[in-house]
Amino acid sequence: MGKLVITDSNQFPEHFLFDYFYPSPGLCQDLNRNIFATIFEKDISFYSLEGLFDTTINRYFLTDIKLMEHPLLVKNIAAHCKQNNISELSLLIHNNNNKLGEFYSEALKAHGIQVTVDFHSKTVYWKNSLSRSEKVFNKKLKLAATVIAQYFILLINFMVKRVQWKGKKVILWNSFANNREKIDYAFLDKLYNEGNALVIHPNPYLLKSKTNWNKSIYWLGQYSISPGKFLAFAFSLLSFRKSFNKILAKYEPFLGSIPEAWNADVLLKTIYFFEYNLLMGSLIENLSKDPELNVSSVFRGGAAAGLIYAGVCKRKYRANHINHILVPHGTEINPIDHFSYFYLDYNILPSNKIKKNWDAILHGQYSQFMKYNYCENVNGGRIDYSFLQEQLAGNKNAGKNGSKLRIGIVLTYNSDSYQQYFINSIVESFTKSLPDTEIEFVVKPRPNLPYTPEEKLAKNPNLKIDKQDIYSFLNNIDMVIGTVSVYGVLTMVVTDGILCDIPGIYYYPNKNIPQADLGYSYHSSMNGYSFAQEPELLNFLKNYSNKQDLLKGVIALNDATKEYLVFDGNPYDYLEALMLK
Repeated sequence: MGKLVITDSNQFPEHFLFDYFYPSPGLCQDLNRNIFATIFEKDISFYSLEGLFDTTINRYFLTDIKLMEHPLLVKNIAAHCKQNNISELSLLIHNNNNKLGEFYSEALKAHGIQVTVDFHSKTVYWKNSLSRSEKVFNKKLKLAATVIAQYFILLINFMVKRVQWKGKKVILWNSFANNREKIDYAFLDKLYNEGNALVIHPNPYLLKSKTNWNKSIYWLGQYSISPGKFLAFAFSLLSFRKSFNKILAKYEPFLGSIPEAWNADVLLKTIYFFEYNLLMGSLIENLSKDPELNVSSVFRGGAAAGLIYAGVCKRKYRANHINHILVPHGTEINPIDHFSYFYLDYNILPSNKIKKNWDAILHGQYSQFMKYNYCENVNGGRIDYSFLQEQLAGNKNAGKNGSKLRIGIVLTYNSDSYQQYFINSIVESFTKSLPDTEIEFVVKPRPNLPYTPEEKLAKNPNLKIDKQDIYSFLNNIDMVIGTVSVYGVLTMVVTDGILCDIPGIYYYPNKNIPQADLGYSYHSSMNGYSFAQEPELLNFLKNYSNKQDLLKGVIALNDATKEYLVFDGNPYDYLEALMLK
């Protein structure tokens, strides 16, 4: 019999962090695929909340809501306690995580483990889907005002607006990627000016319809969602928490104990995801019903939530006049951990080598799911890679920044505590290994995950937080270091850099992740520059005594991966030809 203490803050090094109990990424990815596969046999009722969940399902099990996070942590903590004959544990958590404490106390009690909860006031702690939200009333008020405004705009559109798209080739560009202003807009201008098609980018804003291709999704005449269907969705929000938890309860056989006390930020994010999916899905359904149209519907980035229902509608209405295309927003060397692209006509992959790898894995490891697949994988390149190479043309890393070594550190989805540990470990390892080299560390957080350095890092004069776009970031560093997310997905900024001859390494200390579990962005060619523990990184760095040798050595190791990133052609030209054919 013993007692275990688990904390949400790395300010208590004598205790276990919640991070320690994160589940195997390979398990999570397989579980995510199996959960997704449950919708293949469903008769989807799209306009219900459950239908919206089913067609937005790929977002909810990993990155955005992390539905699996708490249930699988509970299972791993319980297994650890059983293995070590522990019947009591204590949670040392921040006051804002009191709901976290309540959930784990109740869930672990079912495993015969007694839990006591103590609180601390440290400023660095794990902020998660059960943490207390701030300014909840203001956020709810904003949601209510937004929904009311959306309804009245749709009502006006329904009463007065009609569009004439028949007899024209229509390109529907469904992109909500966070870099769309840089990557998408110039391409859409080109397509619009060429005049070979009517180009429509249905943006999610109420009053941002322009005379060109940029149109509000609320203002597309007879093809926008009807105000009646939207109003029915709006009324369902009155009991949203109860309905959402009822939907999630169906996944208990897969996951075990599932929380119900989701914070306001999670619920509001879910509502906005559902709403965007509703608007996009209804638009595509209306287009699918009109056989006099000729449509190429392209998905990229955040809009990918709408692609499942797009495929459902194509089969439901036998809509051969519409083709659906998925444009890559990342470099997934292996098939991604859900099958939403199965519903489309074309899935563009970054290179021929990646396409061959996908096809081999899908027809081998996932052959049991291929009977549900309607999609053809094609080799078409990444349009963002084309833009990236233009922005970083002539990048000469070994001579850049003089004798100073500027190391870019890219953050991804991890707890605050792990991010602090990850950065500290890099700073200490490189400072120790290259004592005669002036080093500046440049941290690049995700755009949707603000980062604040802890006290020790905040006082380090050689550590900077980069707030520029990713292109400026890459242009100003000598090498890039990325890590793996809590569920085993490697940040793709490292491969972005490798394509442009910026040396890159992967580093995931204290993750205890086998390389086979490193997710859809991992490939065996990365073995030589991927390090799982600090001693491994230090052992690698001892081979280099200066900046130039280090950069040349890493680039040589990166070359095998670069072969998988290169597309022989112009991705924009390929995509345009596919859309217009």
